[in-house]
Amino acid sequence: MVIRRIALGLSVAFMGCNRVTPSRDDPSAPRLEFRVYYERPSFASRATRPVLTTNSMAADRCVYVVSPFAVLATSSDNGGIASVVIGPSSRGLTVRSSSMELFAAPSPDTPQTHTDGRSFANPGIVPDSNDIRVSFPPERAYDGALLFGTYEFAPGTAVAALRATVRNFGATGAVAEVYNFYVRRVDSGSSARVGSDCQKP
Repeated sequence: MVIRRIALGLSVAFMGCNRVTPSRDDPSAPRLEFRVYYERPSFASRATRPVLTTNSMAADRCVYVVSPFAVLATSSDNGGIASVVIGPSSRGLTVRSSSMELFAAPSPDTPQTHTDGRSFANPGIVPDSNDIRVSFPPERAYDGALLFGTYEFAPGTAVAALRATVRNFGATGAVAEVYNFYVRRVDSGSSARVGSDCQKP
């Protein structure tokens, strides 16, 4: 728990993370950084270099990871961050949900509502999926936010793709998104080196 608090403190300090008044007139997309912690699911693990974008882009990368591993999406926008979502692009990855394995900063104190009306934790796992999401109401908007999650490979799965999406409060609905970041599991006895590039499917 102490490690988690230190990591959150450092990350929030790095981002600035100030309360802001949401901007509905902002036509631009937020800024997104996405990375994978490939040695173990921890801030203390080595991570890939971040993929940076203010639009929608394919990461076009593949890296060898252990299972479980961690992912981090860091976002910023002067007009406020509305939501951050991370998830697999297809079946094959299972999300873990303990407070040490899934968390956000800032961490909202209000639950989220699914499209079917169900409420779930904030941050939390989107019902009937392996996506994780943190969302902020307009009265609790910040100019920066991060979402950290932990995934493991489902039995029989060797490679999977990840994506991350960030939205602000702009009426145009502009998003920043990274997709097709592939991870390939390193099995015991494999000659593959954790953290090295792998062949994309």
